[in-house]
Amino acid sequence: KKGDGFKIGTTAGGHDLTISPGRIYADGMLCELEAQTTYASQPYLPNPDFTSSISSPPASPPTSPPSASRSLSLDKDGVYLVFLDAWKREITALDDPLIREKALGGPDTTTRLQNVWQVKLLRVADTPTSPPTSPPGKVTCETDFAEFDKFIAASDGKLKAQTKPPDPQKDPCLLPPTAGYTRLENQLYRVEVHKGGTRDVATFKWSRDNASVETSIQKIAGSVVTVSDLGKDEVLGFAANQWVEIVDDESTLKSTPHSLVQIDPPAETTRKITMKQPPGPIDMKLHPKLRRWDQTGADATGDGVKLNLADWIELEGGIQVAFSTGSYRSGDYWLIPARTATGDIEWPPYQVPNTNPTPQPPFGIKHHYCRLALLQVTGGVPSLIEDCREKFPPLTDICAEDVCFDNTNCKLPGAQTVQEAIDQLCQGREREPGIHITAVTLLTGAALRNDTDVPVTAFARGLRVLCDVNLDQGSVQQKPVCFVTLELPFPFNSADRQLWGDAVIGFQPLILAAEVNSDNNAIFWAPSGETQAWLLQRLFAMMTEFKRGNRVLAHLTLKGNFIWAQQDPNLFLDGEAFGVQLAQAGNTDVRLPSGDGRRGGDFEMWFSLVPPAAPQLLKINRVQILSTGPNIANPTPVVLGALTTFNPPRIGVPFTPTAPPNAIEAQFTAPPDQATVVAGQSFIVQSAGGAVVPGQILFTPDNRTVRWVAQVAGAAGLPPGTYRVTLRGNVIASQGGLLDGELIGLPSGNNTPGGDAVFDLAIG
Repeated sequence: KKGDGFKIGTTAGGHDLTISPGRIYADGMLCELEAQTTYASQPYLPNPDFTSSISSPPASPPTSPPSASRSLSLDKDGVYLVFLDAWKREITALDDPLIREKALGGPDTTTRLQNVWQVKLLRVADTPTSPPTSPPGKVTCETDFAEFDKFIAASDGKLKAQTKPPDPQKDPCLLPPTAGYTRLENQLYRVEVHKGGTRDVATFKWSRDNASVETSIQKIAGSVVTVSDLGKDEVLGFAANQWVEIVDDESTLKSTPHSLVQIDPPAETTRKITMKQPPGPIDMKLHPKLRRWDQTGADATGDGVKLNLADWIELEGGIQVAFSTGSYRSGDYWLIPARTATGDIEWPPYQVPNTNPTPQPPFGIKHHYCRLALLQVTGGVPSLIEDCREKFPPLTDICAEDVCFDNTNCKLPGAQTVQEAIDQLCQGREREPGIHITAVTLLTGAALRNDTDVPVTAFARGLRVLCDVNLDQGSVQQKPVCFVTLELPFPFNSADRQLWGDAVIGFQPLILAAEVNSDNNAIFWAPSGETQAWLLQRLFAMMTEFKRGNRVLAHLTLKGNFIWAQQDPNLFLDGEAFGVQLAQAGNTDVRLPSGDGRRGGDFEMWFSLVPPAAPQLLKINRVQILSTGPNIANPTPVVLGALTTFNPPRIGVPFTPTAPPNAIEAQFTAPPDQATVVAGQSFIVQSAGGAVVPGQILFTPDNRTVRWVAQVAGAAGLPPGTYRVTLRGNVIASQGGLLDGELIGLPSGNNTPGGDAVFDLAIG
């Protein structure tokens, strides 16, 4: 984390991607980068995909490193996933001369495994909001991409090996011929996939010496290759008609092998080897080598030997191999030790003789992957959508969670830097691993903050506690490890008050009956049905009846030494919480995540239950008479008049045949519940004779304004006359608050819910 290892950025102009130095773990495999590099010039991937050669003079200032010979070339727009492909590469003294032991004269006695990483690109979606392989929605680092799943899928083809069983003898007087491994030396056979694909198209090559017979190429002229040596001896060297392969950094690092070719007898004095077919173009800067393979006969070709040649394919010395149906990747390999002492090979289940060999997946190469970033490419220019790396602090900063809780306040009093604050808190302590509480919420979705007022209606639905590790459900479900305690004032009832007096002299704890469950990293607490009914219907009614105030202190407790992790029964809750001042003065919140570096600590917080807030009164702000024209939803109607007279409430408007009044509009202080506003029932217009005028209700886009539109047969609006308009206060409501409608002014009302709004309308 400190070095921000393998962070992906873009160069000026978007001609390349930058890769920051540092460390990263891909599926547990450590990858390191000493100095910043770029996608096009990364050390272990020559000529990466989506790049092209730089043939024109560099820009001024240059937009890529001066040493880069290639630049990013993204012809197709869309979303690209940047990911890391890591694996172990076999290195010999031909690749690194320092491997040789100079103290013993420089023998090549061993090989090394090098951690190789490659940053790669894969186009996974057309746009950042419509991935083709995911449900509609935003593309994120967590999105499942079918293209990526296909790329990282391991080959599922398997190989089994055995030694040839003896042929059945028809003559009982003859001894059976010797079977098993028949060569005179111990060998380590390597069977390697040359061309990948399904079993029907893939090919393989094999070597009795683990493909270790190889030499450096110094020069290539047509079909003649000059090498550094011709091998250690006749057995471990090169000879006529053998199959060889030119391997270099690019073919090895990209798993794209060159064709196999046969050779003529080598010239020992000049170290020249003539190939029967000329090799393709080879870049000498990529450290080419010549490697020997040992397949022979008519089945051996420039592409290798077919996997589906037969059920059992003969190698040599009695060794047979068989490939299962499935997929194979170029570079997949198996190792088969052959031993003269047993006259057999070592292969699962390692029996001698091995009459029922077990098919095995490839021994290597095993690749490890992790996502680094998402890019959006527009017009060939990439831009970062999201950083996909999962960060964690270095071990030296393992106390950092004590200091940084919200990424904004990372200092303690007296500490000038984060490190000083860490030193203050850690002070040589050995921190124990633990589970930490990261959030506490009501099941309504609102955060539950310490030392705050919580309406009992919200609390009665339950709580949720989130942790940073999945929990063992058996340690939580219906166990007394998560509970809420109410501190009821004492004495409470009449009998106790007769004995103790009326004054509150203490508090009596009451643990609420509840159900406790868990799901992955969440703990759920919910009061039982009877407890919920008591909380909602009786608690504050009793508090009022016995004059014990309008708030009750509540404590939430989780027992740290009895809550453990799903995957590790020795990983317990580190619940110890510490206070921090809330923005509002006088209130104390808890710092999250919890923990003091000691597993088993209890988590505790408190809050006050209060009665539900009284519903806000709904009032009328404005009343207007309109002429909408043919479009009754007209956003800019003609306003004919407005309510300005209140004793008694009355509106008078002229009648114009070309623009008759046809709508009455009332604007409320809050959006009324639309189901409570019904023409003829709660929004009523009556003629002078008392008949209800038919109409319909429309809500304007702000939902605070209601428009009643007349539906008078044979008329475009309300005919001349006097009308009584009533809005029923005991019906029209907003979130439970009834209309306070008395028209003694605007806004309406006498601050008592349920009053009707009534006024007369004179047209003519």
